[in-house]
Amino acid sequence: MKYLKMKYLVFATLCFLSFYSWSQSMTSKYNSLYKRYEYFDSDGQMVGYKQWNSLHKQWEYFDSHSNKRKTDYGNYVSPVDLGLVSQALTQRQNRYNSNVQKVKNHLSFIYDGFDKLNSQERINMAYILFQKRMKSFFQVNNKLDYSSNNIYNQVINRITDIAIDVVEEVSNID
Repeated sequence: MKYLKMKYLVFATLCFLSFYSWSQSMTSKYNSLYKRYEYFDSDGQMVGYKQWNSLHKQWEYFDSHSNKRKTDYGNYVSPVDLGLVSQALTQRQNRYNSNVQKVKNHLSFIYDGFDKLNSQERINMAYILFQKRMKSFFQVNNKLDYSSNNIYNQVINRITDIAIDVVEEVSNID
């Protein structure tokens, strides 16, 4: 009988300890007003809550004591390096300005070449004909990207071709 009482006492103690160690220390309740789950300790004090973040599609837990998210992602890192973008745009603008100046210099060189024609009449005709053809060329190609060296080379070659055609045409007039 003593053995049986001792057995029941040990069994009751083990059951009590197991229930005590695995007992619930917090309870959760859904708050429909704030659309979140709130967690309360055994004294009824709210210790935190979790709320669904639809942007990240995840639950985020907020601690009532520190008001900080437990899913803190750290500092924001910009996907674009603005310094690098600024440097690239500055370099592109400088290349554009340089190429436009080179085109202007090339046009001045061509006009100086027209001055070497035999007569003033041919010089005037060359100026007028070249200006008409250049006007039509730039009307068709009014949105050229001079920051591209490839486009710059194509424009220089086309201007040179037009100038050669004009000089040949003016030279063949008697």
